[in-house]
Amino acid sequence: MEPTEHSEPISVGIGNALITFPRSWRIGSKSEEGIIARSASGRERATISIISFNKPISFDQFSLMCHQRVEAEKRDLKDGFVHPDSPAPRDASDGFRLFYTGGDRSTHRVFSAYLIQIESQVVTVYLESLGIPLTEHSETFRALLSTLKRRKRTLPGESTR
Repeated sequence: MEPTEHSEPISVGIGNALITFPRSWRIGSKSEEGIIARSASGRERATISIISFNKPISFDQFSLMCHQRVEAEKRDLKDGFVHPDSPAPRDASDGFRLFYTGGDRSTHRVFSAYLIQIESQVVTVYLESLGIPLTEHSETFRALLSTLKRRKRTLPGESTR
């Protein structure tokens, strides 16, 4: 798929989620499992991915998945950190959630991750920035998360009315 730039913000659905990217961003790739979008400068990259299960997972299963994800993140760092050091998932009224952020001084990369359980899926919003001030990275991440919505999907045989 060729990257495309849009004159207006573009909303992209993936699984049970819908996210909107700024108009200056380009969608680099999209599949059933993920979306990769880049800022116009190319110094920020957002990856939105889903993991689907046959049924909603338990909080313990979600916690284990989050622990494994954070440990993998830490292993890949050369001279970096994850904050908080041991992020703890929480059980919100509309699904389980995890947030963490971090950076790698050796590459000047900062990142933020947000995982949320939506029905039988876990959606991850992951933003990495290279050489971007932390405040700007945080603003972009908050802006992306503010557009994250649940979407009602029609199952085969269901009416859309």
